[in-house]
Amino acid sequence: MTSIPEHLDDIQAPVMAAIAAATQSVRDIVIRDALGETAQSVRGLIGGYRDVLDMHEPVDIEPSSTICRECSWQLPNGHFFGKVEEYPCPTVTAITDALNVTN
Repeated sequence: MTSIPEHLDDIQAPVMAAIAAATQSVRDIVIRDALGETAQSVRGLIGGYRDVLDMHEPVDIEPSSTICRECSWQLPNGHFFGKVEEYPCPTVTAITDALNVTN
């Protein structure tokens, strides 16, 4: 019969290896889940940016002028007057500059 201390020495390396493997598996799962959540968040942000950019669509009011529909004032008859914001407006510029893209 082996004594308890010797027996523990015999199983220590395999137990430590199993703990290390389990720890790595847990890390992999946590990293995978975090990356999945991050990817989902990024998809949500991009969708939100697209929605905002769609709202701030360009409108040609003259052959030489393009304005932002969302930022400009429009009368019920469809004409624009008063506050007229050139396109790209500050909102579109901020989003496209931050994402380093063109709209």
